[in-house]
Amino acid sequence: MIEIPNNILFEEIEHLIKGGDTVKLKLVGNSMYPFLRNGRDSVVLSPFHKDDLKRGSVALFKYKNTYVLHRIITVNDGVYTFRGDGNIKLTERVYIDDIVALMIGVEYASGQKCVCNSFWWRSSSFLWLALYPFRRYLLWICRRVEYVRGGWCLWYCCRDKSHRTD
Repeated sequence: MIEIPNNILFEEIEHLIKGGDTVKLKLVGNSMYPFLRNGRDSVVLSPFHKDDLKRGSVALFKYKNTYVLHRIITVNDGVYTFRGDGNIKLTERVYIDDIVALMIGVEYASGQKCVCNSFWWRSSSFLWLALYPFRRYLLWICRRVEYVRGGWCLWYCCRDKSHRTD
């Protein structure tokens, strides 16, 4: 296995995205738990239009000289505020020029694939955002109940072939 430093890898990913390519990337980190799992799940990233960046969407962006994949929680006057699904307080604020790619799909360790514009993914995302005041408790439960695969409600996203990619 070849290891590539993050700065080189993400610069190449950014170059590919700007060229119009779609990129699949295995996740590292726990900030998007319970929807995405460290070292097990992969995400599909693609170029985006400004109109694609809505509350609930997940995007890759540059923040303080590092690359981060988090969910948009607000958009105000060209400022995008992000928070990881597994984060309780920490947020990042960036401008559109700092956003590199939009997450359009997920491939779970089980091999199931889910598209992010499906009804179930969007519904789960908005429900998770709405439950923010209870997130601390929900995360505690999710971390202790390991039968949850790929997120507490994503089973619904991938159960029906109409919501899956081939």
